[in-house]
Amino acid sequence: MTALEKLAEEKGPQETGGLLVGYFSGDDKDVVITGITGPGPKAQHGRHSFCPDYASDRVEMERIFEKSDGLAWYLGDWHTHPTGHAYLSFLDRKALKSIAKFEGNFVPRPIMLILGRGGGGTSSWVPRAWRIYRLPRTIFGWIWRFDEQEITIFDAT
Repeated sequence: MTALEKLAEEKGPQETGGLLVGYFSGDDKDVVITGITGPGPKAQHGRHSFCPDYASDRVEMERIFEKSDGLAWYLGDWHTHPTGHAYLSFLDRKALKSIAKFEGNFVPRPIMLILGRGGGGTSSWVPRAWRIYRLPRTIFGWIWRFDEQEITIFDAT
């Protein structure tokens, strides 16, 4: 959380983001985030938008994967809503679906973590996370479900 908040403060009041890395527990039910990346040098930061530096993300993820001997995987993305709530917007849902649909993706149910600052008169960053699930195909196409995830923060020391 400290690293996320630091990156968020550096770019505020613009949005920023990066990758979530870690692993899934034995039954894929729990996600353990062991690290994050920052936005990359060519990322685009806007007041209400963030576009990642995909080339930098790939290089950084390969480096993390190799350094961890294959234990740390790409789990999903994180970004900020510095002037809003930590809820999935229409564009966030679209992005999460795109990540889940990517054919080369080894994470069929990726995570999106959002740090928001809106509401309640607080200046603190509030984290919320969602995981996407693809339900059985219907005659209308795929149905997607976005489930909010419980977040437990452990002290790394």
